[in-house]
Amino acid sequence: MDNNILKLKTENGNFIEIEVYDIINNEENNKDYIVYSIKGKEGAFISILNQNETSYSLDTIEDANEFKEIEDYLEQKLNKESGERKI
Repeated sequence: MDNNILKLKTENGNFIEIEVYDIINNEENNKDYIVYSIKGKEGAFISILNQNETSYSLDTIEDANEFKEIEDYLEQKLNKESGERKI
């Protein structure tokens, strides 16, 4: 990964560039999650990050509870960084 940019090969053999915002390790389920944007597309995405010695792959988070946990974590992190407090 260079300057938070990853090049990923798609299923059809094309390459896309993604900008990585954060990588989150969940020790409870032994998964890594990646928060990123895709060059040329609007919005941010969250996926499961799989990696081995030579490559990375992304999987869709299909479980709604799993996705909600990551969203909640990111919201707490953003609130903490911005100094906001929830009551």
